[in-house]
Amino acid sequence: MTGRIQMKTALAIIISFALITAITASAISDEYEVTIIDPPQGYEMSSAFGLNTLGQVVGAMIDSNGNYYAFAWDNGTITILDSIDPASAFYDSGSWRITDDGKITGYSSNNEGNPHAVIWDIATGTPIDLHTGNVEGNISTTIGINSNGQVVGAAEIPVPFVESVFHAFIYDNTNGFQDLGTMNTSGYIEGGYSAAVSVNSSGEVVGVAQNNSWNFRPFIYTSSEGMIPLSIDPALSSGEWGATIINDNGLIGGVALFADIDSLSYPWIGTEAFPYIWNDSASSPVAITMPALFPNGVLCAVNNSGSMVGSMWNANEEEPLFHAFIYDSSNGLRDLNDLVTTDSDVVLQFAGDINEKGEIAGYALQNGIMRAFLLTVSNPELEGDANMDGVVNILDIAACINHITGMVDLSEKGIQNADMNRDSTVDILDVIAAINLILGM
Repeated sequence: MTGRIQMKTALAIIISFALITAITASAISDEYEVTIIDPPQGYEMSSAFGLNTLGQVVGAMIDSNGNYYAFAWDNGTITILDSIDPASAFYDSGSWRITDDGKITGYSSNNEGNPHAVIWDIATGTPIDLHTGNVEGNISTTIGINSNGQVVGAAEIPVPFVESVFHAFIYDNTNGFQDLGTMNTSGYIEGGYSAAVSVNSSGEVVGVAQNNSWNFRPFIYTSSEGMIPLSIDPALSSGEWGATIINDNGLIGGVALFADIDSLSYPWIGTEAFPYIWNDSASSPVAITMPALFPNGVLCAVNNSGSMVGSMWNANEEEPLFHAFIYDSSNGLRDLNDLVTTDSDVVLQFAGDINEKGEIAGYALQNGIMRAFLLTVSNPELEGDANMDGVVNILDIAACINHITGMVDLSEKGIQNADMNRDSTVDILDVIAAINLILGM
């Protein structure tokens, strides 16, 4: 596999997987309230890709020249994040994810127009360039980040005679920059291409990498076992596969892509994509049942209770209509446009992230213009209210104990409220947390 055409093809797929992710609610209401994040003066469009449990949103603002500017939104205040080279004529940046302590992942272009992997701190807006001193090639981007500050993404690796390839990486302050390689063991052109897309709190990384047949396949990486392929659906073995999300319980989401590679300059137009779930790294993938009007889709974020968000469309349409969706095992896939009360001029197209409160960030079309949005739960859960009576008191403690001992089953919403530590199980730790909540501790 040599030559500029093959390299362009592979890079298009890598960038496509990165863009479609960008990337955690325990309970989902039937309705959400929509907050449109309008761009400040000087910008024309806005898009959001990530948020944290504080409701802080990150993404990109777009000016009239089509330049992208990474931003952070906090309770109505927009901060345009600094570039690694503010004087550059190639001002281009974007932010994908934000942690609860305000660390933001993304990219920022240098004065030669090459994007570099960066981390911003929301408090200062100042970027840390992870590329310089770590990457030999010209291009890199961070995509995912976990609560421990481990960052994953893709970086250019120079290769003689074929210019370069891109490899997945993980970075942290202790171990520095680590090239994760690929699943191709041929020793030819550095094993081809890979990209790391998501990392959980245990340091498990998922993404896409080429194998010995030069096919793109989903992988999981751990520090103890290295890069391991995930299984795929044999019926779709001709597609390009990748894993896009993983939560702290090891639940993985991904996609099988079928497309004319030229169409991947924008990641969805003309792209047949089918979302899949792996219950763990050893299981077979299970296809998500898609609605007839939107048979194609991607998964962009997952929470520790297994709720997932993304975007869906119909690749057979000349001008596909995109709708944001939410998926969980209890309710299946639901169109977010059916779960909000909003003006008819707003169409939710892309859901990029979802936090533990059920808030969702993404972008919509408002009167045909791209706008970032934040969805908040209209009827939020009452933490600790196990018996669903609207208050948290000793009766909820009794209800939890009865549930744990098998005497009385809590309702589904009651279980969600009682799961204080969000580990998807109601146990004695949740009882202690509820007692502490009642006592004000």
